[in-house]
Parts: sequence; structure tokens; C-alpha cells
Amino acid sequence: MGKKPKRRVFRRPSPQQRTEDAARDRQRLDAAAQALLGAMPADQLAGELQAREWLLTEADRVAQLDPNPMNLSRYRYARSQYDVARAALALAARAS
Repeated sequence: MGKKPKRRVFRRPSPQQRTEDAARDRQRLDAAAQALLGAMPADQLAGELQAREWLLTEADRVAQLDPNPMNLSRYRYARSQYDVARAALALAARAS
């Protein structure tokens, strides 16, 4: 009879590491939102958010019907683009 396989050890990041990761993700989102604000007039952001929301909905539908790596990657990309547009709209509203 063979040896029993050892369990793989799962190491959870420390609370400080999770906080640092969240802060880094927030900085990336804010930088991308600032770039979008610089590339597009503030009055067109609502339309851009609506377009990206439609793309996210479509990517979600396709990924639900056929969850292959390509469709899931498209969904993650659409989600990040939607989050950037939403953050840019919030920044524009704060600046006004």
C-alpha cells in the first residue's frame, strides 16, 4: 500500500498584507480613473459608464453560458473597466 499523500499547506496572508493589497488595488483604480478623466470630458462619463455596464452585462451572460478561460477573462476585464468608469464618475462628481 502506498504512502498517504500529505495535505497541502494553505497560508493565509496576514491582516497587514491584506490591508496593503487592498490599498494598492485602490491606488491602481484611482490612477486609472484619473487617466480616464484626463482622456474624456466629464460630461461624457455617464455615457461611457452606461456603455461599459452594457459590456459587463454581455460578458457576464456569455461567461455564464460558457465558462471557459477566455470568456472569464473577458468578464474580469469588463468588470475592471466598469469599476474604473464608476470611480471616474465619482471623482468628477466630487470635483464639481
